Amino acid sequence: MDPAAAQTSFTLRVAGLELRASPHELTLLARVGGERPVLSLRVEGETLPLVRTDEKSFRWGDVTGRVRDDGLLALSSRAATIVRARPLLEVAYHRAARGARVGLDLRGGFGLWPTRPRRAAPPLATAESRHALAPGEDLWVMALPVRPSDDRRANERIAHEGQPRPFPAAAYPADEIIEDCARHAEIFAWHAYFWRGIPFRERPKLSRWIWRRGSWMTSRHEPECPEEFARVLATVRRVGMRPLAYLSPRHSRAADLGAEMRRVIADHGFDGLYLDGLADDPVLADAQMRLAREAVGPEGLLYLHPDRGPYGDVALPLPFLEGRADWVLRGANGRGGLDLDTFFRFAVDGRKSSGAAGVWCPYGSRGGLPRDIAPHPDEVRRALAEGVRPFRRSHWRRRPGALEAFDAAHAMSQLPPGQGLPSPDEGREFA
Repeated sequence: MDPAAAQTSFTLRVAGLELRASPHELTLLARVGGERPVLSLRVEGETLPLVRTDEKSFRWGDVTGRVRDDGLLALSSRAATIVRARPLLEVAYHRAARGARVGLDLRGGFGLWPTRPRRAAPPLATAESRHALAPGEDLWVMALPVRPSDDRRANERIAHEGQPRPFPAAAYPADEIIEDCARHAEIFAWHAYFWRGIPFRERPKLSRWIWRRGSWMTSRHEPECPEEFARVLATVRRVGMRPLAYLSPRHSRAADLGAEMRRVIADHGFDGLYLDGLADDPVLADAQMRLAREAVGPEGLLYLHPDRGPYGDVALPLPFLEGRADWVLRGANGRGGLDLDTFFRFAVDGRKSSGAAGVWCPYGSRGGLPRDIAPHPDEVRRALAEGVRPFRRSHWRRRPGALEAFDAAHAMSQLPPGQGLPSPDEGREFA
């Protein structure tokens, strides 16, 4: 074979991605659940051929590309450039926000995210789209799903416990509540209010949260009531649940977030972290998720609430972040104009995008005004049918019979099995 031809036509395989290069086109193939092409990329007006420069990098005129171990293709350019993206599958779900674009069918799809989110969203398109790439920024591209799903995590149920008032009784659940949780859940996600708060003068003044203690903003996570803290953790362990500590990368004022995450796990004995919100900058958010996975280790647990994410859209999948989590929670801030079943199927269920198990937060996405009450049993069954589990909150029992009806609908039913990779070695970089 001609050496020059070998450099301009090549194949890269990393995690769930196969990248096939010809002189003037890149084809992305998803490998999870069976290899198939999902996206074609071209550089508008580029006449120079694409040339491989090392094992995981290439040059394409002014554009350079590199493939990360997690299957993310990062494109950058020395000059203003237009990248054309053409789907190679029939798109059933399309979402675009602030320059980002995700297209999915029932098996997976593709995603493109600029590292500098735009001010306005591009028009929706299911055919070819144009993505401006300026010097100093990257365009991140992935074939989806990025890793295999874990059926163990999908079939574990999560109890969300801890309330701000009355303090400390609501922040540190009674043993009877924890014992009841254990009959209906395997994971105990403990909300922020048990952590020591920040001084009143440091709380944001123009906020409805000013009268709460600001525990989510602390720079050093220490329990406000150490004896009660020890009791709750001991009871959670005794009844066989795995505890997750609340920590917000978005709001915490820790100077070294990675060190603080590691200290919380090492000093307080949690099995993992409940991450509530990430940075608005996608590059910083990506770094925060890497730090979190390093802090808990490959067998530790990560439960992510991405909120609106760096692109401001509650229904835009973010698998470059969510692929490092075991569960991803959506629904606290609405469902982005989608009907409930579509929201479950494509925005919450991570098996088509990130590989993470999808968890539904009902109170902000059932329709109407947000109300922290148990979802209707029919809504629970609809979520389960789409591979999604709602979380559980013990205070839903304030409405007579509501929690009992929820528990009956959410009894331990196995969700549909996920998709596996052709090789057991692929996808491990997310561990």
